[in-house]
Amino acid sequence: MSFEVQVQKDEEKQASEDFQQQKAGCCAFLSVEYYHPYFKVTEQNVLERIKATFMPLKSDFKEAVGANPDLYGPIWINATLILLIAASGNLVNLNTPDAKFNIDFVPWATTLLYAVTFGTPTLLTLLIKFLGSELSLFDTICLYGYSMSTLLPITIICTFGFGLVNWLLVVYGILNSSVFLLTNMRNEIDKLDIQKRYIIMGLVLVVQIILYLCFKIEFFTIYNSTSSAASSGIPAAANFCTNVTNATITNP
Repeated sequence: MSFEVQVQKDEEKQASEDFQQQKAGCCAFLSVEYYHPYFKVTEQNVLERIKATFMPLKSDFKEAVGANPDLYGPIWINATLILLIAASGNLVNLNTPDAKFNIDFVPWATTLLYAVTFGTPTLLTLLIKFLGSELSLFDTICLYGYSMSTLLPITIICTFGFGLVNWLLVVYGILNSSVFLLTNMRNEIDKLDIQKRYIIMGLVLVVQIILYLCFKIEFFTIYNSTSSAASSGIPAAANFCTNVTNATITNP
């Protein structure tokens, strides 16, 4: 009799352990421990990966990442970009009569950069899976996060450059980042039919164009030309739309 009771207890214990493992497996991504492996990188690892983004046609980035994609680099790069944009935007505005320290565009920069870094990989992962291939979400987030490295020198140079120089930098950024992304996703994209490949390539290119145009227009062109509006709390984008509307009415 005691033997049967012991067996029953063992079965209940095993069932409880199995349930806990299943529960942990389903909700593991909600725990901090789940993300620990994606922050196990050294400063040297991060610098090597950043360097590789400026050589988009080579396989240096894949070799540097290997089977160890990280989230530390993408988060750090975007945080640095936000600080640079805040500093650069105010430096551009220093020569205006009503120059004031203004950070109204920082929330917009934060939303834009992190949406592209984390939102676009999620969309791409789901779309490629739907089209018949596989793409690792964390590998793609790592890839997109490091592709933002191109914006670091561009942000600094755009602070002192004007007109044509800034637009050339934007074109370079679009080309470099797009080639970098597509080169490192080539193996997964090649598994798709030719028509489906064009869908993925088109999506990657369109997102990069939108990112860099928003970067140029919102944080430099409009901000510089509407500093008085920005200092009074009027969003640059809203002021831009008002100017365009007035110009259209004046010159039908």
